[in-house]
Formats: sequence, C-alpha cells, structure tokens
Amino acid sequence: MARSLSVPWLPPHDPGTPALSVVDMHTGGEPLRIVLAGCPEVVGPTLLDKRRYMRQHLDHLRRRLMFEPRGHRDMYGAVLVPSELPEAHLGVLFLHNEGYSSMCGHAVLALGRFAVDFGLVPPPPVGTREARVN
Repeated sequence: MARSLSVPWLPPHDPGTPALSVVDMHTGGEPLRIVLAGCPEVVGPTLLDKRRYMRQHLDHLRRRLMFEPRGHRDMYGAVLVPSELPEAHLGVLFLHNEGYSSMCGHAVLALGRFAVDFGLVPPPPVGTREARVN
C-alpha cells in the first residue's frame, strides 16, 4: 500500500524534541550544517544576546547537530537568525563541538553560496559571477 503524506516522513523520535531541517555544505572539505527549520525562536535584540540565549536555553540542539550520530568532531554549524543591522541579509550563530564562536571563515564562504542558492540575496547581475551578501 502506497503511503500518502503531506509532510515528510520522520522516523520515531521524542515528540518533545523538534525535528530539525538542515542542509550540509562544505568549503574545500570543511563542513557546515545550516539549520533551515525546526529551531525554536532564538530571542534577543543583538547577535550576542541571541548567542547567549541559545547557549543557556537551546544548547541541547547544538549538541544534537554537532555530535554523532548526526555530526562528528569536526562538524561546524550555523543557525540563521534575524540581524539587528537593517542592511544585513541574515544573521548567523556559529556552532561547533565545543560551543559557539563569533565567526568562522569557511562557514562564511559556504553561507555566501547558500544565500545565493536559496534566494536570500539577489542573484549576480547577468555576465558577472559576484553577488553582494551582507
């Protein structure tokens, strides 16, 4: 019997734990797991406040994303959040196996590609190969 679902099928899991939707990317082999959906709202007026909130209230999600069986010791992550800067296309909280960081070079490169591919920024003008990502 064929199964017809309006939502993606998920294996059994604790209903109290959100199902996260992610996309994995890499820059020269350096991994980045970007959370697309399922993360509870990360509150705070600034990125530093949001990072503090995530560390205090949502760190179980970081551990679930970064460690095995879903991740590995070198996994890096990004949670997209609104930025307090009006000209920014997105804000990002960077995650890794030991906690949080304020920046990651390879992740920024992957996020630039992600922003173009997922329509978060206007595509490059015809005949060019560069798009502006704030």
